Parts: sequence; structure tokens; C-alpha cells
Amino acid sequence: MAAASSAPMGILASQAAEPVGWCACGPRSRYIAATSPRSKIMRNHARDEDEIVWLLPCLFVRAGRRGQGITHALVRAAVELARSEGASAIEGWPLAGSERRSDDAFLGREQVFDDLGFSCVERPTPERVIMRLELSGTQ
Repeated sequence: MAAASSAPMGILASQAAEPVGWCACGPRSRYIAATSPRSKIMRNHARDEDEIVWLLPCLFVRAGRRGQGITHALVRAAVELARSEGASAIEGWPLAGSERRSDDAFLGREQVFDDLGFSCVERPTPERVIMRLELSGTQ
């Protein structure tokens, strides 16, 4: 997958030269969860944006490093990468609400995306929300 695309695969966070976090990001067309006709999250969305809208489907911060703002920094860096690659928007599909759950480390929480200027565009399931930040015409 990495060799087939000129777009980077994600963002790596480090502190004192030690990897502490990572997020996947890239064109929505890269991710089966976004493009599969069986996708519950994307079932009501047109496919014509899959090449120009980026998706941030996965976040990871090492245990012991959580709660230090690394997730916010990763999402900010993904936004800037998407913008520099010419994306028109970037989306995340975090868990709905602000309650912390054990799987937060991989999906993120709605509040993180809200804090960074993303808007809720849909709640496809009770547990998930589609958060989107428009990038067209922004610097």
C-alpha cells in the first residue's frame, strides 16, 4: 500500500527520540473501512470525494504517555499534512461523546476533534461520529 501511493501513510510522534504515538492518515480511498459498500459509517456518503478527502482512521499513544496532549498534536499534524498534500477536507471517525473507554487509544474521542475545529457531520451509529474539517481555501 505504501509503495502504491505517493501520499504519506501517517504521522509519528516522538519525545526525546523515543516513539510515543502514531496516527494513520491519507486519502479516504486508501481505507477499506471507508470504501467498502458494507461500511456502516459511510453508507450514506457519495464516493466522489474519496480521492480528495483524507481520513484519520487510527490513533495510538503509548501507555504512560497518554494525557500529555500527544493525540491533539498528532491530529494537528495530520491536518497540516492533508492540507500540504492538497486535500479538500479531513475526517476522523472517533467514538461519540467524551467518556473515556479502553479503545480510545485507537479511534480517538469526539472531544479531541471538536477541540481542533472539526465539526460533526453525522452520527452513523450510536457509538461513532463522523467529524470533518474543511481545508479548501484555508492556510
